[in-house]
Amino acid sequence: MRFNHLAPQNVVQGSARVVDTFAEAGVDLTSGPADLAAGSTATASYTASGTTTAGAIDGLPTSAPLWGSYGSTSATDW
Repeated sequence: MRFNHLAPQNVVQGSARVVDTFAEAGVDLTSGPADLAAGSTATASYTASGTTTAGAIDGLPTSAPLWGSYGSTSATDW
């Protein structure tokens, strides 16, 4: 059996049935998601060489550009 899968950004959940089901659960599929980090400033106790905290608040659902604490000598980082 062969499946034709779409990339996540190409999946549309817009059928009336799906929209209604999500609406009943309090989720509006008819508008774009709110960018809760818009206008924020990200900080971290340490960032790995060549990385910044910008990936945490760029509005994308992924951490690209990559950011992290690899190489930190601290027991914990924030």
